[in-house]
This record gives sequence, C-alpha cells and structure tokens, in this order.
Amino acid sequence: MNFKNVSLAICLTLYGSFLFAAPRYCPEIRDIRFSQKSTWFVPGEKWQSSTFSFSKGLRSFVGAYWIGAEYGVVTCLYEPTKVSGKEVFDVELMNSDLFSPEVGNMWVYQPKTSRYYCYSKTGSTRDCPFYAMGEEMPLTEEQLFDQLRYNFSTADIS
Repeated sequence: MNFKNVSLAICLTLYGSFLFAAPRYCPEIRDIRFSQKSTWFVPGEKWQSSTFSFSKGLRSFVGAYWIGAEYGVVTCLYEPTKVSGKEVFDVELMNSDLFSPEVGNMWVYQPKTSRYYCYSKTGSTRDCPFYAMGEEMPLTEEQLFDQLRYNFSTADIS
C-alpha cells in the first residue's frame, strides 16, 4: 500500500462523510402540492411559493437561481401548465434555509442581476445541485491530500 492510499484511508476515517456532503436539489414536481390559497408548497418541508398562481399543474423544472455571498437563498423555477385566457408565470419555490451553489458546474453568474443562474437542459432537478449551510462541498482528491500533508506534517511536532 502506498502513501496516497494510506493517506486517503486515514482521511476518510478521520473526516468521514463530513467532507462528502450530499448535494441538495430543488423539489421534484411529484412532491409539490397546490394549496387552497392558490400557492405551491412541499408538505413537511420549507419549500413554498409566495405568489398566487392561476395554474393548477406543473409541466417541468426550468432551473434555479441563487442570491447571496457565501450562502444565500435558492429559488426553484417550474413551468406551469397552461390556463386558457390567463397569463401564466413560472412558479417560484423558495426555501428559508441558506444554501451555496456548486459554482462552476451548471451555475453561471450574471453580473447584471448579481445572481447565479442554473438552467436545466434536461428538465431534471439534478441539473442544479447546491449545498445546505454548514455542509461542506466535496473536496477533490488533491485537496484531500493537501489537508493530509498539513494535518499529518511532523514539522509542528516538538
């Protein structure tokens, strides 16, 4: 067994799954409900719309946008089913928890609005991953080894 394999094994043992927090995603359409107040929500979770909706159905996941500095608010966008005679706007679901997007993947910064946007190419919520506040984004193998070199350095041992 070489040093990298031993180091990785030690790292995984010491840090466990903390460094490998699972990404979060916007709610799936099947989990979203229409309320008696004509708004959208996810039962048992904090996801909810803040505006009235004429539509009583959702067609597809459009994407999401994020506002914040290090952590901020994620808003998920869904295309509603069409309603004859009424203008229908995208449904926005927000969550009061703070999140951080997986920047550099599907999230793109728009300086004009000071927001990060993620447009789903497949209609899947998995296209736009983000992380909850307090959970770490996964480290690359190189970052893991850098931490190991620092944590297991003999330079600080007296």
